[in-house]
Amino acid sequence: MKFSTADVLGTSTGRLLGDIGGIYKVISFMIGRDAYTHDLAFYGRQASRAIKAARPDLPVEADAEHVTSENYRQCLADWMKQFGAEIDLPDSLRDCLTDDKSAMQTLTEMVDPKKIIPISVGKSK
Repeated sequence: MKFSTADVLGTSTGRLLGDIGGIYKVISFMIGRDAYTHDLAFYGRQASRAIKAARPDLPVEADAEHVTSENYRQCLADWMKQFGAEIDLPDSLRDCLTDDKSAMQTLTEMVDPKKIIPISVGKSK
C-alpha cells in the first residue's frame, strides 16, 4: 500500500515530517484497526522495526538524529529525492502488529487504569 514519504518516514524514524494524520494511517494499517494517539507511542518502535525489516533501505530513528524543527523540511526533501513522493509498504505489513487489543486495552497497559476516564458518545434523545 502506498503512503506519503513523510508518513512512512515519520513512522520509521519517530520524527514528525508532515501531518500527524498520515502517521495514524500507517500505524492503523499495521495494527489492523483505527489508531488512537496513545497507540502511536504504544506501537511506534514495533512499527519502526517492522518497516525496517520489510524495507531495509528506509531510515530509522538513528538515521534521523540530525533532523530538527529547523531542518526537517530540507531533510524530507532530500529523502523524497531518494524515495519519491510515496513509499509502497508491502502487504506483509498490513495487520502485522495486530494483537487483538482494543485501544482501551493498550491504554490500560500504559497508565494506571484508575486514571482513565472512558467517554461514551451515544445518540441524543
